[in-house]
Amino acid sequence: MGTFERIRTLSPWILTAFAVVFILFMALADADIGGLTSATNNPQTMAIATVNGDEIKYIDYERNVTQELENRRTQNPDAPIDDKQIRNQMWSTMINGLLVEQYSKKVGASVTDEVVAFELLNNPPDFMKQRFTDSAGNFQSQTYVELLTDPQSFYAQRAPDMDPTEKQNALKQFRDEINMITAYLKDQKQQQMLNNAVNLSTSIVSKSFARQTYIDENTTSDITYLQFPAATVSDDELGITDEDLKAYYEKNKNRFRQEATRRLKYATFRVQPSSQDSATVEKRQKLLSSLLNSAADSVAKDSVFSEKLRDFNGESVEYTIVNEIEPRLAQYILDMGKGEIKGPIRAADGTYFIRIDDVRTGTNKVVKASHILINFDNNKDSAKAEANRILKEAKSGKDFAELASKYSKDPGSAANGGDLGYFGKGQMVPEFEKAAFETQVGGIAGPVETSFGYHIIKVNDSKSQEYKYSFIKLTPKTSGITKNQTIRDAKSFEKQLEEGENIDSLASKLGIMVQETGPISKDSPTLTSQYLTDLTFLAEKGEVLQPLELDNFGYVVAVVSDVQKKGIAPFDAVIEDVRARVRNKKALEYQMKKAAEVYNSIKGSGNLSVAAESNPSLNVKTATAVSNNGTIPGGGRDYYFTDAVSKLPLNTISEPIMGQNSVYIVQVNNRNKPSDDQVNKALPAFRDQLKEKYKREAFYLWLNQAKKDAKIEDFRYKQYKSY
Repeated sequence: MGTFERIRTLSPWILTAFAVVFILFMALADADIGGLTSATNNPQTMAIATVNGDEIKYIDYERNVTQELENRRTQNPDAPIDDKQIRNQMWSTMINGLLVEQYSKKVGASVTDEVVAFELLNNPPDFMKQRFTDSAGNFQSQTYVELLTDPQSFYAQRAPDMDPTEKQNALKQFRDEINMITAYLKDQKQQQMLNNAVNLSTSIVSKSFARQTYIDENTTSDITYLQFPAATVSDDELGITDEDLKAYYEKNKNRFRQEATRRLKYATFRVQPSSQDSATVEKRQKLLSSLLNSAADSVAKDSVFSEKLRDFNGESVEYTIVNEIEPRLAQYILDMGKGEIKGPIRAADGTYFIRIDDVRTGTNKVVKASHILINFDNNKDSAKAEANRILKEAKSGKDFAELASKYSKDPGSAANGGDLGYFGKGQMVPEFEKAAFETQVGGIAGPVETSFGYHIIKVNDSKSQEYKYSFIKLTPKTSGITKNQTIRDAKSFEKQLEEGENIDSLASKLGIMVQETGPISKDSPTLTSQYLTDLTFLAEKGEVLQPLELDNFGYVVAVVSDVQKKGIAPFDAVIEDVRARVRNKKALEYQMKKAAEVYNSIKGSGNLSVAAESNPSLNVKTATAVSNNGTIPGGGRDYYFTDAVSKLPLNTISEPIMGQNSVYIVQVNNRNKPSDDQVNKALPAFRDQLKEKYKREAFYLWLNQAKKDAKIEDFRYKQYKSY
């Protein structure tokens, strides 16, 4: 019997003893980390955060960040790594992990080190198994357990001639890796147990609740209605007074609760090329233009370009299909032939010179297309009819871009006339791709059904060329002299503020723009910097913050302009919000009276459309497939409205209904409701879907609330200036 099999047969107390020995080995092996435990003044021994009094150590945070950075580099060595993003993600992960651990202990769902050690031995993660699997696919369990239980003996037996330093490094690397894996297993099992505890109540979905929810979600109504928007009532008709605002505020103070917030007034000193820096680039551009223009022939011109490509650190790009070329270059490259050179081309990010090194007809065809998307909106027949109507308009010669802007429900492309640009195979859903690639240039296809809805597709171009090209990009670079001057300007501005100058008047005198942030909450980055937020919350009102260099802003000099404590926001701070609420309330009341007059004049007619024909001032609207989901097809969102519609009787003019922002008079002309047989057939699967949905949501709702309720102290500002 092998070692691994023998361990499986051990009694629980022996397994526990092994776990203790294993944990002790790992702990003692890690105890010699630069003598940190005795160096009480070493920053690495300090807490970088506390969560409800429990500490997160700087050394643990840095170790995790370093490990994650190494993992990213190993997985994809050529991919750019955003150090700041990884640090912020790790910060959130460690905060969340500690909250989970704390709550797990409360509910008795904590995971001991012994449990983790047992799991590591008996159920190693797949990525560990792979490293101990031979070419025949067999897991070498005995080798795995020998290394895991006694790595020093393992290395002594398997590599007796290994250099002592190399051996120590191998042992340290092994310990670091096992520490990471055990932490991963512990977090995984702990979160699983906590999920079960949190989800216990949410997994209970009664049959009656599931039935009614299914009916509500699958019932639609076709309606005609009159709408009386609150926004159309003028302020003069409402006559809102200051007393109205104050009375509303006093009566509804709880609606204006706020977390602690700050505001900053700030000036920016951008680190950007000076006129002298720009002049250097301008000289290069003029030199290159002159050399190219004076070249005797195309061969000489090509030679000049190749020489300057080296001198100016240009780039060469291998064969690339159209849709993968950077858009700012593609617009020029598509019109160029082999050997052709263009430049100077001025773009927002610099001046370009481009040469086409070669063009070949590739196997990767791309098409350039536009589309119009019509959503199903719970009624596929109605959506298809609408798509066919628009298709007919498009084929009649009407401008496709105008039709897309008017009808398309794709927010990403509708504003651009439905333009999707160039795309290759595998970039669109199969049904869309098939239609686009089978349609001739200039042709229109559709309606094409996909999971998104019905599409009307116009193919504008088709290409299979691949371009090999080189380019020189000339961009002014900020010199050290220029940057130092910017820093001196920012420090001078700070000093004058410290001496009592007002930021607005000082900035005006110097011709500098001052901006003010909105309310800053403690957990939200300010100008992309959480460090700036933390400094702001450490400062008092009127305090000047030292110049801080921020990405995309340069050096920022800020003054804390406002401090609001947690609690009820003062009236002056929320007056505009109060005004908007009061205005909407009064306008709805005004429109209710107007709608009541209209209702009294038409309620006896029995048909809203007929009644409106006799009164030209009434604008009757129609909507099909209205569900109780807050959406009015073609008319915005209003949950009060759709909820009322779902309950109205058929073919009856309703009394005025007050919605969120409008008053309505409605007549339901048709209602599509699932039959009892449909409901009974769909109910078991739908009920399971609801259970899973609530389970998924429950943990994250709990975690968000736990973070909100927790006392989290962030000490990163003591160690870093960028996070």
